[in-house]
Amino acid sequence: MHENLDVKNLNELSERELRQVIRQFQGEVTKLRKQSQHSAVITIETEICYLQRELELRTRFSNKERHRSAPRQEAQIEFETEV
Repeated sequence: MHENLDVKNLNELSERELRQVIRQFQGEVTKLRKQSQHSAVITIETEICYLQRELELRTRFSNKERHRSAPRQEAQIEFETEV
C-alpha cells in the first residue's frame, strides 16, 4: 500500500521527488482500480490532490522569488552638456 506523508516529510522532498511520489501514487490507483478496491482509491487520490497542490504552490512561489531577485537594469539617461 502507500504511506501518508506528514508535513516534515513533505518539506524534505524536492520538487523532483514530489513528482515521483505523485506518479507512484497514480500507479497504485491504476492497480487498485483493476483489482476493484475503490475504497482505497479515494484515500490515495485525496493524497495525490494534496501533493499536486503542494507542487503547484512551490512552483508558483519559486517563480515569483526568481523574478523578484533579478535586479532590473534600466538604461540611464546621459546628458550631452555639462552644467
